[in-house]
Amino acid sequence: MAIDRLGLKNIKVRFNSNDEFDIFAVQGDTQSRGFSATLVNPETYEVIKPSSNYTLQLVAERPENPGEYIVTTGTIEDDHYIVYLSTNMLINPGPLNLQLVLKEGDQAVIRSAPWTIQVPRALDIDGLPIQGEDIIVDYTELRAQMTSF
Repeated sequence: MAIDRLGLKNIKVRFNSNDEFDIFAVQGDTQSRGFSATLVNPETYEVIKPSSNYTLQLVAERPENPGEYIVTTGTIEDDHYIVYLSTNMLINPGPLNLQLVLKEGDQAVIRSAPWTIQVPRALDIDGLPIQGEDIIVDYTELRAQMTSF
């Protein structure tokens, strides 16, 4: 598996369901978390081949900023769409509302049900990580000092 595929989660999207697509993403992740989405006909369960006439978008909204949306547009790769969570989506820890939208041109054709993921805080975001310093104890020197008491 290529390194740029490590954070992708394979999902099957049936737009007539309440499917929630859980994905693990950490505050500050950059173009490394996303979905490899296969569209499925909800009646026949057949795979719907991607078409260049359609785009799949991932729309995000933070609960503390209702009505402010962050959107990424996916690409087509073989028989699925690839769509990533953007850095702006993952800039803050906490809940993140997501929704997939299939569009033809500028018009939304169909949307998934919205769902929410939790974005954990990254430990190194608030400042540069400090390199730990190992304490090396020379027991020979320590023993020599202790016997001199």
